[in-house]
Amino acid sequence: MKKSDDSDRSSGSQTDDNVLNLISSARTSLLNGDFEKAEEDLHLGLAISGNTKNSTHVPYIYDILSAMAFSKGNLEKAVNILEEAMKELIILGFPENHHHVTDFRFRLGRVFSSFTKCEIAESGFTNSLEELKKNVDFGSGSQDCRLLYSDLLFRYGLYKVRNTEYLEAKQIINQALENFKFDVAPQPRFLKFISYTLSDLENEIKKDNDAIVNFADTLPFLRVPETPKPSKQRSSISKENTLKK
Repeated sequence: MKKSDDSDRSSGSQTDDNVLNLISSARTSLLNGDFEKAEEDLHLGLAISGNTKNSTHVPYIYDILSAMAFSKGNLEKAVNILEEAMKELIILGFPENHHHVTDFRFRLGRVFSSFTKCEIAESGFTNSLEELKKNVDFGSGSQDCRLLYSDLLFRYGLYKVRNTEYLEAKQIINQALENFKFDVAPQPRFLKFISYTLSDLENEIKKDNDAIVNFADTLPFLRVPETPKPSKQRSSISKENTLKK
């Protein structure tokens, strides 16, 4: 039995080394401006990971692939990669609230909001919001899910502002603000992502005088609210326990 375990570990280690070598090769190709060779290496890395059922490097590979597409302005390709990444991670057993899955969701919202008005962005926002809303409405979603939902609404509002659809944008942003509340202090990475979203939204509104007029009463609320502080009773208990130690 021990010999079989050692063999499995050795095989897994070899797979990791092979995939890491491909990622390293892809990064070198990117530095040399050879995007095609980099993409070939990364897809080969995904194939090896899939064949060996080793998911260790899968999120990182999708991360690089989506960043490549976005940097080249190929937004539709970036969307396809991110959607494929989330589906693949869930198939591999990553939970919906895993940080890799939620990071890809945040990034997908950012890509959608970069589009000028088109069916890809509209259907993308609609489908993603419907999925997240189910979890929010039926209580299966945590605070993290509600924050994801709010962030995507803010991004949808940003997309509408960019396309000068101010009435719809205002309705969407108000809906986001209604859901944007903390029961407990959220994870720092969520605050970081949402801060970026709100900053982008505020800057987009301030680009156009008509937008400023339409959102003058909304702008003051586009800030990350203060996180809840522990109650005094809880703080004193913690202090008392510390003194006892």
